[in-house]
Amino acid sequence: VAAASPWLVVAADGEAATRLAGDLAVYLGGEVPVLPARGVRYGGDVAPAAHVVGERQRALAALAAGGVVVCEAAALLERFLPLALQPAPLVLAEGEEPRAGDGGRLGFEALVRRLVAMGYERVEQVRARGEFAVRGGLLDVYPSVGEPLRAEFWGDEVERLRTFSVYSQRTTGGVAAAEVHAAFEVDLDDPAYGAAVARELARPGGEGDGHDGDDLQRRARVRALAAFADRFTSLGDVAADGGARLAVVDPDEVGRTLADVSGELAAVYGEAAAGLREPLVVPLAEARRRLAAATRLETVSRDQRLRFVASRPQLAARTVADAERDLHRMVADGYRVVVVFRHQGEAERAAYRLRRLSAEVLTPELLSRHGEAAPGLYFVAAPLREGFVSARLRLAVLPERALRRAPARERRLPGARLTSFFEVRPGDYVVHEDHGVARFAGLETRTVAGVTRDYLLLEFRDGDRVFVPHEQLAKVSRYIGAGGAPPTLDRLGGKHWQTVKARARHAVREMAGELLELYAARQAVPGFAFPPDGELMRRLEDSFPYEETDDQQTAIDEVKNDMESPHPMDRLVCGDVGYGKTEVAVRAAFKAAEAGKQTLVLVPTTILAEQHYLTFRERFAELPVRVEMVSRFRTAAEQRRILAAFAAGEVDVLIGTHRLLGSDVRPRDLGLVVIDEEQRFGVRQKEQLRRLKLQVDVLSLSATPIPRTLQMSLSGIRDISVIETPPRGRHEIRTYIGEYRDELVRVAVEKELARGGQVFYLHNRVETIDRAAEHLGQLLAGRVQLHQRVAQSVELLAHALDLVR
Repeated sequence: VAAASPWLVVAADGEAATRLAGDLAVYLGGEVPVLPARGVRYGGDVAPAAHVVGERQRALAALAAGGVVVCEAAALLERFLPLALQPAPLVLAEGEEPRAGDGGRLGFEALVRRLVAMGYERVEQVRARGEFAVRGGLLDVYPSVGEPLRAEFWGDEVERLRTFSVYSQRTTGGVAAAEVHAAFEVDLDDPAYGAAVARELARPGGEGDGHDGDDLQRRARVRALAAFADRFTSLGDVAADGGARLAVVDPDEVGRTLADVSGELAAVYGEAAAGLREPLVVPLAEARRRLAAATRLETVSRDQRLRFVASRPQLAARTVADAERDLHRMVADGYRVVVVFRHQGEAERAAYRLRRLSAEVLTPELLSRHGEAAPGLYFVAAPLREGFVSARLRLAVLPERALRRAPARERRLPGARLTSFFEVRPGDYVVHEDHGVARFAGLETRTVAGVTRDYLLLEFRDGDRVFVPHEQLAKVSRYIGAGGAPPTLDRLGGKHWQTVKARARHAVREMAGELLELYAARQAVPGFAFPPDGELMRRLEDSFPYEETDDQQTAIDEVKNDMESPHPMDRLVCGDVGYGKTEVAVRAAFKAAEAGKQTLVLVPTTILAEQHYLTFRERFAELPVRVEMVSRFRTAAEQRRILAAFAAGEVDVLIGTHRLLGSDVRPRDLGLVVIDEEQRFGVRQKEQLRRLKLQVDVLSLSATPIPRTLQMSLSGIRDISVIETPPRGRHEIRTYIGEYRDELVRVAVEKELARGGQVFYLHNRVETIDRAAEHLGQLLAGRVQLHQRVAQSVELLAHALDLVR
């Protein structure tokens, strides 16, 4: 590969492409760029993120220069502006004036204008890619690719060039030169592009309401990209014109991805816009034709012309020292064993800890000699994710993590754990997992042991301070306390925080003990063993209008087996929305009714109660089962009548919210309790449910079980059934994110209504929801019936039920 023509390697998605590029970089001895998909449609209001633009430009440049590039499959279906027509990168170098893409020199003011033309936004302080700031003769810019740069100018010449941290705004190191790639796909100074923007601004449509001039200008700039469709090219054309060879990794998965993305693009652009779509999107057939001639790389042995016979590393130890015996055996068998570490320091420390073997730590200088290594053990620092063992080559490449068992995942406390420095401000109270409550004092950039990084500065009692490096950010949480009073800071080395944690652990053990006692008692107490299915159950199953999935049928069988056992059932059925959990409950309730037992169905909301009521009534319509519901939609007199009938045994299935846990709900012969979304009930309701579970069979349904419930199920305290297979013909849920446009809303609503579906329009302000409903009605020209929010909650629920029914 390294000595041949350029290569374009296709992976299934962005994550696979990134992993593959990292591994290839190790073997090829240089960086391998990743070409991501644009990910947004032309003609919309959203442009690709700055880093996507930069990464695509860098990858296209590397491909044109004869290098190796990895792309995700979706990029093959997108057309784009050729690299020659996109803004060329800038070059900043110490002791020189900035250089434009054509090699021309730029003065300071010309550089600022050029950055704007490349899509960079001028701000007061740089915090994100695609931004730059000017303070006197100092220029901060966060390139679309690479580290943030700080250039100090002397006149028009770069006197000093350094990197800096966007968190602390402090410099972190020096660089001699750097490239700044564009943050937008077209030169904003291009006259043809300017004319396209003007046409977008002049286009009628009245979408300017509620948007300021800058916002309209930005929208017009993004939409104007489609005006260059006649100049667009495709990745396949770029590769063919440049003589690049094509390789596809995991062809089956790539093929599935292409089909999915092609379907999504057809849905986004719409069938009515097929003529417009053609110059913007590569047809699926064309992409498949190009891949048909590509080199196919698969891990499954088929009839490939070229094969590399190797196996995955199978070692398992806690440390490299523990794996020394296995490494010694491989070296004794004549293998060259190369263990790959993330950092040079880790390789050196691991070599020092070896007892029986000696390992040579390979530096970049040693690797550059290209001499064939003799059998032995070698340590090297490289970003390698996967390894292999080849008996034919007598070569074993082992990532360090392949030598040890994965450590137990660190237990994290629930709450607001930090994921970014931007989530806290100086003065905020935080909690450090090891030291307790502290005050966040700011960010500092420090160099320790030759490594420069950002640290959180935490202040504790008596002025004690702790610097937390960014890789330990997960140890810090925002403080969440009852009331508005500030918390008391903990003292470093004090016993208070350890006492607090000990109390919490004790409380958790007590709760765990109670739960274990409860479920042990359930196993000891004999329950009602329901009889096998009868003729009526077969009638119910035959009336199901759909075909059960394998997972759904398995869950139904497991529930029936539990009910027929002599111990009370406590089973959790997990499955996504629409995967058939309710039908499992329907069959369980009917099995109880067949045996003369009653069923309570508890749900967290009135709307869900109404939905279940309608479903159960429909399923039992031709069978001798009476279903009733208790909710706010029933008057007090109706509720008393229904509860009296339930107490007399005349109602077989009673559905409702926590109202069913009241003292006036007295079943005559209760046999089953179905709990839908148990995690949404309150503490008091859960205590009542816990007492109830000692007496009857319990079936819990959930799409998102809380961690405690899931842990109990996975550990065997509770039984669990998982429905992972969607019903036949059910399409996956697709989410599209973009800025609001009236035309987009109108098209989406009309498309859904045309197929006989329903639309739920969510507005984010109660105060203006009436105006939003009026605007939506005008937008749809009265072609639909609108149910909008009204003052009384009962009326609001009634409108929501109109959608359910």
